[in-house]
Amino acid sequence: MNFGRLNKRLVLKHVTRVTDGIGGYTESEVTDKTTWGSLEPMSAREQLLYGLEVAQRSYRCKLRYDENYDIDTSYFIEWTDRFDKTREFRIVSVISVDEAAREISLLLNEKIQTS
Repeated sequence: MNFGRLNKRLVLKHVTRVTDGIGGYTESEVTDKTTWGSLEPMSAREQLLYGLEVAQRSYRCKLRYDENYDIDTSYFIEWTDRFDKTREFRIVSVISVDEAAREISLLLNEKIQTS
C-alpha cells in the first residue's frame, strides 16, 4: 500500500436515531472517525462495469483498515475541499479489504445538494 496516496482528510460518519421521549425520534449525524484516504473519480466505463448509474458522480476511495469500524453502506464520508466546500459521499459498496488487513476499498456516490 502506498500511504503517500492517502492525501485527503476524510470524516467517517453515520446517522443515528435518538428518541424524543414522546414516541418519535430525531435523526442526527455522528462522527465516528477522522482519517486519511484517497478519492479518485471513476470513468464512465468503470461505472458501467460496477453497475452504477453513469449520470452520478462516482468515486473510488481507499482508507486504512481499522478493525474497530465495520464499514458498510450505512456510513457516509465527508470531505472539505481546498475551497472550503464540504462534500458528502454515500458508500455504495465495500469492494475489498486486502488480505493483510491494511487497506479497504470503497465505491462512493457524491450526494448532490438540490435547492
